[in-house]
Amino acid sequence: MPRVDFYLLSNESGMYKFACIMASKAWSAGNHVYMYTETEDTAKKLDDLLWTFR
Repeated sequence: MPRVDFYLLSNESGMYKFACIMASKAWSAGNHVYMYTETEDTAKKLDDLLWTFR
């Protein structure tokens, strides 16, 4: 059965890093990862960080 987790975070800079850490853990465990953002700008920031956060 699929599992969905939701997190509410208030700190924007911490939010991006947290998202990268969670995505990395899920991907490493062999899971599919889907990340939704409300704006193109947020998607770009997250995309850039996903490639460089380690």
